[in-house]
Amino acid sequence: MEIHGNRCPDDPPEDPVESERLLAFAELALNNGSPAEALESFRQVGGVRARSGEARALEALGQDAQAADLHRALWDGAAPGSVERAEHAVGAVRCLGLCDETTASVRLAETALAEFGPPRHAWHGAAVRLGVTLAGELTDLGELHRARRLLTMLGTVADRLGEPAARGAVRWNASLTAHLLGHPEEAHRLSAQALALFGEADLPRHLAVVRGIHGRMLARAHPERWRDALDLLLRAVAELTELGQGAWLVDTETEVAEILVRAGHPERAVPHLRAALARPQRSESLVLADTHLVFAEALAALGDTAGCAAEVEAAAAILSPHSQRHSQLAREWHRTAALYRRLGSPGEAMRAYRRALLATGHIGPVWT
Repeated sequence: MEIHGNRCPDDPPEDPVESERLLAFAELALNNGSPAEALESFRQVGGVRARSGEARALEALGQDAQAADLHRALWDGAAPGSVERAEHAVGAVRCLGLCDETTASVRLAETALAEFGPPRHAWHGAAVRLGVTLAGELTDLGELHRARRLLTMLGTVADRLGEPAARGAVRWNASLTAHLLGHPEEAHRLSAQALALFGEADLPRHLAVVRGIHGRMLARAHPERWRDALDLLLRAVAELTELGQGAWLVDTETEVAEILVRAGHPERAVPHLRAALARPQRSESLVLADTHLVFAEALAALGDTAGCAAEVEAAAAILSPHSQRHSQLAREWHRTAALYRRLGSPGEAMRAYRRALLATGHIGPVWT
């Protein structure tokens, strides 16, 4: 494991009181949207707690490859079956996924999750979250039925543990899976359960995210209730803004705009889309591409063909470097293709459809 400076994670702090002060300051900075300050403070302290905080700060800064390496090293060094080991597995899996290393993230998650359940180590909330993270990676690979089976099993485990956060995490992800499988009523029911469960836990970021997810599931299950869905999403945007949650904030703002476009109010969607695009985020983000595509749909509805075409090109430029198998990438290319058709560009539409097929893992005919 590569250690910052001359410290080793097992070295005792030189001044325990000062170390505790720095750790408390770093956690406060990280929770209040200042990951760079948090990282600097964590790196001044020795021990596993500081390295764990350093990994989370790196992740918040978008340095996912470094964060994945540090989480993996901390996972290797933690006791099998422990909460700490499961939490670092979650971090490593999540960061590997963000680095487009979905296959590697699934392998690690499967290895880590195999530690739990009879006759091995007892389940706990962190282990359930690890399973939920694996389900998310499987969803990204398009293995929706496998993800659903895993989430059903995890739901039984989480209900037995009785932890609201673990139970809510399972239902949150099961809602997304049900939505992708084309079951909007089930997705809406599960998102409502997740929202209620996170309301019992002291996890404001999770509560805000799930509120936004419940809003989008309500809009899809009951389009006539789009105003109620919009209220939920706008409240989620306000909460995520206060908490400094960039990626989820952009995604939620984009969903606000999409609901407005589909409700026949594209002019009201435009300010939300501009706000989402103005927020700092990864230049290769699929969420960013999605925002450009919703903007294209809004401009098309407003009769701005040139503006629509520019947004589609911006989305295609973000999507083009991606070559991995990924279900969201497939959906974004499919959406891009539909917009190219709307713009009267059949050749570009056909190329986008081919990219969508590749993103699902379809490499083409065996015989040429």
